[in-house]
Amino acid sequence: MRFMQYCAMNRKEDEEREKELERLVNEEVEKKWAQTMKQYKLERDARKQLLGNVMKTREQQIEERSK
Repeated sequence: MRFMQYCAMNRKEDEEREKELERLVNEEVEKKWAQTMKQYKLERDARKQLLGNVMKTREQQIEERSK
C-alpha cells in the first residue's frame, strides 16, 4: 500500500515538474518572439527611412537636371 502511495506521489511530482518546465519554456519562447518582432520593426523602420531618403535625393537630382 505504501508503495502505491509513493508511486502516486512520485507521479504527481513529475507532472508538476513537467508543467513548470513547460511554463518556463513557453515564457522563453515568448521573450524570444518579442525580441524578434522588435528587431523586425526596427529594421522595417530603417528601410522605410532609407527609401524615403533615396526618393528625396532622387527628386532633388531630377529637379536639378530640369533647371
